[in-house]
Amino acid sequence: MGRAKRQWTAEEQAAICHDYDKMGIDRLVKKYRCGIAAIKRALVDGGCKIRPVVEKTPLTKRQKRQICEQYKSTNMEQLSKEYKIGMVRLRAILVEGGCEIRKGRLGRTKLTLEQETAICREYGDLSMNELSAKYRVGYSRLVQILTAGGVQIRDTNQKTWLNLEQKNEICRKYEHKGLNQLAVEYKTSSAHIRAVLKVRGVRIRGRGEKAGGGSE
Repeated sequence: MGRAKRQWTAEEQAAICHDYDKMGIDRLVKKYRCGIAAIKRALVDGGCKIRPVVEKTPLTKRQKRQICEQYKSTNMEQLSKEYKIGMVRLRAILVEGGCEIRKGRLGRTKLTLEQETAICREYGDLSMNELSAKYRVGYSRLVQILTAGGVQIRDTNQKTWLNLEQKNEICRKYEHKGLNQLAVEYKTSSAHIRAVLKVRGVRIRGRGEKAGGGSE
């Protein structure tokens, strides 16, 4: 004989429907110690519409670090839409990355005209993520500020193409120039310049260490 179907009371069905929005089916199965079919039956009988199963979006370690960094200046709803992942998974990534989950939404940061001008000026040296963390504003707000300032937005997945000669020049010039200076000169990010140097085995100077071997 097969196992008898679990019978739900009206109160249990209402509780499961209430929890479904926050927990999802997998966590409901653990909470009520039953099978997926039983939870689905309770949801249907309770008048809840079961959400379609969405394919899990693969995320790299770098993307997970970016999510934690962006969370300093934006909220979970925006991150969920940007990376196309659910709130439960997003929360797990933030907790795993050591982030403290905030209650409520992050309020809109008021920027002065001087700060907005500085953002447009610094965009050549800093990435969107770095500007977002520095000025505590979200990605969409940065886009508005840069667009209003006449600054062309770079594709977030596109690096400025550098040929072999330019990469060799960067390695030579790094002896007397800093990462930010080279990033402006070659119209790319300081992270891209750092990557070029590392691939070629160039030692990256520490903070306070001047170009040419001196120190502050």
